[in-house]
Amino acid sequence: MKLTKIFVWGTVILGATAVGVYFSQVAQMTKKLFYNYKGIKIKYATLKQIVLGVTIEVENRGRLAINVKGYNFNIYADDKYLTTVTTTQPFTINPFEKSLIEFDANINTQSLSGLANVFINSASIKDIILTTDGTLTVDKFGFPIKLPIKYTEKVANYM
Repeated sequence: MKLTKIFVWGTVILGATAVGVYFSQVAQMTKKLFYNYKGIKIKYATLKQIVLGVTIEVENRGRLAINVKGYNFNIYADDKYLTTVTTTQPFTINPFEKSLIEFDANINTQSLSGLANVFINSASIKDIILTTDGTLTVDKFGFPIKLPIKYTEKVANYM
């Protein structure tokens, strides 16, 4: 009976410590990653589809390499949902270095009722606020950790 209690409490303490370490790692990595749009361009446009080429620079200001297993981003223009971009293509961001994440945001204009309002209400495409909101999935201690990313910038700053 006494051995069972010791085992149970030991398991509880070990589990609580593991959860604490996990969230500590998320907080540390989140503080050491910095994001910046490097380019936004219209690659292709028809009445049915717009393809935006988006480049985001991710800077690792930490001392350890960050092994990215993939990402999942929702893209918004003036708070209107445009599309979701995902990949499971792994890459590494080395310490004190920058890596570029390049993706195409395929926007089906026929399924976006609010997209027309974004363009009508903006004086020009350059006034549109583009937001990338999602997660980077990184590998830490053999476990996937999802780091939140939310970055907002005016399109004019990158055209």
